[in-house]
Order: sequence, then structure tokens, then C-alpha cells
Amino acid sequence: MMGTCLFHNASSQMLILPCIGPEAFFQEKVVFPFEEWLFCCPPRSRVDIWSHGLMGAEQLDSIQVQDLLLPAELVASVGNKASPNGDWACCTLPQQAE
Repeated sequence: MMGTCLFHNASSQMLILPCIGPEAFFQEKVVFPFEEWLFCCPPRSRVDIWSHGLMGAEQLDSIQVQDLLLPAELVASVGNKASPNGDWACCTLPQQAE
């Protein structure tokens, strides 16, 4: 089962976040300063945090997805929408009342 995760870039730098999981799972996102990334990934995945330093790309940290998981009560539903290759579910958050 896929978990729904949230990463918030609180830094003033653009970050590159590859998410690497079991069974060749991979997705990558460029996250701009103060941007949030809501994503789904399998358990036992990790997110590496990369940025550009004086000598080129450098890895700043690595986070297990368990540290980024949203509480189940915040996740409204897990849809049956598939990724382009059809192998994982897409997660959605509840809509805010206007």
C-alpha cells in the first residue's frame, strides 16, 4: 500500500528530491524554496535531498518516508487512478470548504 507524504522546503535553496523505493520505484521532483511536495510512495522508500554547492551537486540529507508520512486522518481517500505505467494508486487530500 502506498503512503501519502508531504515535504516542505523551508530553505531558500532549490532542492532536488529523488524518492527511491523497493522494486525499482523511483520518482524525482525539483522543489523550489518554500514549496511543498505531496506525493505517494511505497513503504521502506527514502528521499534524498540534493542541492547545488560551490563544487556542484551535493547530497544534504536522506530521509526515510516514515518521517514524511501524513496521518491517516488527513488523507481523505486513496483513488484507483494509476500512474502512467499503471502500477500505483494516487492519493488525494480532503477539499477545504470555501
